[in-house]
Amino acid sequence: MSTQVRQELKYIPAELKVVKHVQSIYSCRHCEREEIETPVVTAPMPKPVHSGSLASPSLMAHIMNQKYVDTPLYRQEKQFSRLGYRYHAKPLPIG
Repeated sequence: MSTQVRQELKYIPAELKVVKHVQSIYSCRHCEREEIETPVVTAPMPKPVHSGSLASPSLMAHIMNQKYVDTPLYRQEKQFSRLGYRYHAKPLPIG
């Protein structure tokens, strides 16, 4: 027999997710007990795209693309509000 294939486009609405970056800090317990100089090692953490901002690289790219293509920032604010992201009188991560 044969097979029939039908294709369709499916729209998946935008969503915002919080990604938590956890930075581990390690020290030598033996050195602490023996009161020797305790070396402290801090694991690396990814740097933010914009200092003090919650925006990830993908969100920043989306906002910039929308701003300059077809959606002004005030409309983007309303869209993010509908997605459950409420910010406190701060502008979006880009000017």
